[in-house]
Amino acid sequence: MNEGHTFIAIELPRAVLAAVEGVGRQVAAAAKQAGGRAEPISRRLLVLPLDDLGAVPPEALEAVELAVERACAAHAPFSVHLGAVEAAPEATPSVARLRVEDDDGHLAALRADLHRRLARYGFPVGEGAWRPHVPLARVHDLDALPTVTPPGRLGLVRVQRLIVFRRDPLAARGARFRVASHRMLGQASRASEPPEAEAHRAEIAAELDARLSRRAEMLGDESTHANRARRRRRAS
Repeated sequence: MNEGHTFIAIELPRAVLAAVEGVGRQVAAAAKQAGGRAEPISRRLLVLPLDDLGAVPPEALEAVELAVERACAAHAPFSVHLGAVEAAPEATPSVARLRVEDDDGHLAALRADLHRRLARYGFPVGEGAWRPHVPLARVHDLDALPTVTPPGRLGLVRVQRLIVFRRDPLAARGARFRVASHRMLGQASRASEPPEAEAHRAEIAAELDARLSRRAEMLGDESTHANRARRRRRAS
């Protein structure tokens, strides 16, 4: 497992989560009947992924959060539909997933904007065709995914915020993905975006430096207090 593995996603509303989780169990049962195996994705990771950034060092996480912040500021909340269950790839599938219908193109526009901002700060972003989806289960030992039909309509997904997930290698229960930060769509950014790319990069760098300096000062104060406490204990 890569330390600091980071990805950006859209959360599902609670009203939809239980139904999506049920479809994952349907997939597992159908795979077992077909002589294969499927492991449902855990509920906390039933999300609509936008970008997998791989391993991101701690000092670069600030830049990810700034890119997310500015992308969210430029887009209002919108809705998408959850569609049919599909396999990826179709032959000898490794993942079962729910297709997401982006009829108005708002989701594609949000992702393209996020890509542009991440790329400006040097992050690699996925190229080629992208099919929005919600992963349901990891599939093993099947040449084709059995047909699974969700019971009724799963409903709309209201896209209201982006979440940055990060793997924590020091978690007591083992390395797990946790929410590192989140940002609401339509929420004003703390700094307006300059028109020139070079000025934009300079502004991001300046804000990063300021944040890191504040953090260093805080850590320095904590270290000073700890040293004083140790000296007092030795003197007593």
